[in-house]
Amino acid sequence: MYSFTLKPVEDTPEALRAYAEAHDVGPGWLFLTGSPADLELVRRRFGFVDPDPDVDADRSSHVGVVLYGNVAHEQWAGCPCLSNPRVMLEQILWMIPEERRPLIGVEPHAPAEISQIPPIQP
Repeated sequence: MYSFTLKPVEDTPEALRAYAEAHDVGPGWLFLTGSPADLELVRRRFGFVDPDPDVDADRSSHVGVVLYGNVAHEQWAGCPCLSNPRVMLEQILWMIPEERRPLIGVEPHAPAEISQIPPIQP
C-alpha cells in the first residue's frame, strides 16, 4: 500500500516516518514524498483531480481516498480512507481474480451482504 503526500514541503521523510510509527503501521505500507512537481504528476495520473480548478487548488478540500485495482484487467475503484475496514476489504477482494482467492483464504460476500458486516472494534 502506498500513501503519497499532497504537502511535500511539510511531509518530509522524517515526518512521514514519525506518522507511520505513531500509527503503528506495519510492513507493506509505504509513505511517499518527493518534489512538488513529481507528486502533482502522480496525483493527476491517478485521477485525484477535481474538475473545478479552484476546488482542486484548495488542498483542504481533498479527502483521503484508497484507490485499488487489478492492473491486468485495467479495473480500478476507490473508497474514502475512513471507510469501515471490513467493507474496504470486501470491496478489494472483488478485484482479486477468483483463481487467486484460495491463496489468501478469503472470499468476498455478495454485494447485498456487505452492508451487514459489523464494524471492527478498536
